[in-house]
Amino acid sequence: MYLPGDIIIHANEDGEAMYFIQDGNVRIKSPNGQVISTLESGDHFGEISLVMEDHKTMATVEALDYCDVYKLDKIDFKEVFKSHTELFAKLHSVRIIIIFLLKQLR
Repeated sequence: MYLPGDIIIHANEDGEAMYFIQDGNVRIKSPNGQVISTLESGDHFGEISLVMEDHKTMATVEALDYCDVYKLDKIDFKEVFKSHTELFAKLHSVRIIIIFLLKQLR
């Protein structure tokens, strides 16, 4: 549970989880503080952190109101793929595409 004004993720920190908004609204801000987007119940964020090694978060996420948020840690995410090697291979392909796109943005 996050209160209004709580920071869920700080930009430029190690990304270690993906978040699912059960209830509430969050604001996504760039490292310089510019508002990028607002997410609401049913949305998610932080997914790049699950597929990228040594990934720094790209934005700050702030709770706008009372937020009930579920967190999926990178360790738990990887555990799922231990028994599903074919999915892990597909995930690796997606990771390569993400790396390419992130380099284009920088």
